[in-house]
Amino acid sequence: MPQTEFLTSTAAVVDRIIAEIGNELIVAIPLGLGKPLNLVNALYARAKSDTNIRLTFLTALSLEIPRENHPVRKRLLQPVFDRLYAGCDEPHYARDISNKTLPNNVTVREFYFRAGSRLGTATAQRDYISSNYTHAARDAFANGCNVLMQMVAPGPGTGNSQKFSMSCNPDTMSEMMGLLDNTERRYISVAVAHDDLPYMYGDAEVTASRYDILLQPEQPEPKLFPVPRLLPVGDTDHMIGLQASALIPDGGTLQIGIGAMGDAIANSLILRQQDNESYQELLRQTGTTPRFNKVIADAGGTGVFSAGVYGATEMLTEGFLQLLNAGILKRRVYDFWALQQLINSGHCNPEALSPSVLEGMDAIGVRELRGKDFDILQHHGFFNARTQYHNGYITTPAGTRVNANIGDPQTRRVLGAEALGTSLQNGHVLHGGFFVGSSAFYEALRTLDEATRRSIGMCGVDRINQLDLNPRLFKAQRLNARFINTGLKVSV
Repeated sequence: MPQTEFLTSTAAVVDRIIAEIGNELIVAIPLGLGKPLNLVNALYARAKSDTNIRLTFLTALSLEIPRENHPVRKRLLQPVFDRLYAGCDEPHYARDISNKTLPNNVTVREFYFRAGSRLGTATAQRDYISSNYTHAARDAFANGCNVLMQMVAPGPGTGNSQKFSMSCNPDTMSEMMGLLDNTERRYISVAVAHDDLPYMYGDAEVTASRYDILLQPEQPEPKLFPVPRLLPVGDTDHMIGLQASALIPDGGTLQIGIGAMGDAIANSLILRQQDNESYQELLRQTGTTPRFNKVIADAGGTGVFSAGVYGATEMLTEGFLQLLNAGILKRRVYDFWALQQLINSGHCNPEALSPSVLEGMDAIGVRELRGKDFDILQHHGFFNARTQYHNGYITTPAGTRVNANIGDPQTRRVLGAEALGTSLQNGHVLHGGFFVGSSAFYEALRTLDEATRRSIGMCGVDRINQLDLNPRLFKAQRLNARFINTGLKVSV
């Protein structure tokens, strides 16, 4: 569609989708939290009432409100569920899958189920997409996706230039749009504003013009779906977390998964940082350091975090927020490969830039700067705000014009004297693809000061889960990486 259409009625959006695309609707919606439930459910209800519509949902992790059917357990648990999920909703298609009442003209294809949730449900298992999360956008595209729908957080501005944030789910949507934009396939993209979504930055921030339809509903959207943390961390997970925490070096990179083990690792890292004497004693008493001293010395560490760690993770979990608050998640990375390499080698101090960093760039092979390179470096404060780039030349605030070739000694002299910033800016302490968690977690993200939220770069899984987009940069950022997850072992 040529220009973003602003609507306030969910029913009107359903009408526009059908008018634009027809009765064969193949709808991609984000995994987890980012599903615009009122619109999803309205479109599903339309398909249930009109069998001429053939509707397919492509998604993952459809969050359902828990229900208890056992009469005794129900008396105990149902009041708890009613309190926790008051004001929430769920995808109605998911409820019908569970009840085995999904209509014949509707198909739901998911690439991830909550463990055990679809046992005995033949249609869900048959329609399952066996796909790595990294390739979810590719496989949704291959399944013929022609409608994109996503919940977004509203930001400043008006009209097409108003800012919005993909918030909890920039993980696949930008990649999907890119794939569709490069084909002749007719598609429509819809964003639904939700005032309670945390406004996140990085690649999550877009303008209204990125979507064909922007729904700012008159009726309130359901409350953000909480995933409460109900169970304490057990002794086994605490021991795993303690031992794993000694494998994480200061100045490294960290990814931890969801669940008790991730919480245990975060807990041990915080103990290591805030009460190192007790942490060291615990490692001795559990036999960890006596038995694994060489492994820890070679691969990890037990001291406090001076440089801190950088997070690179599919899922931004609550544990990462705790590490941020504890001063552990603080190693910042920057989006220019040579700059990151010089920081890693100690030849660039992010807090105090000096002309020698230009010599360092020349030494590792930086020559002609393109306009895109200049923009990234200026965004990070490497060049001061008044320095300008145009057609291969850089003009300093003093008016000196030099060619944008770092290999030229004259260029380095002029830039070092007149164009450098004082310190680096806009670094990221974490890149993450999506988040879902408790209501307290959402509130904590909403109430972070803007500078801290900007240090969390939400982005696509095509960046998080692989090196392909920029191997030289991502390798430099992910120094001494430790990716720690729970595995599921199945045997006959």
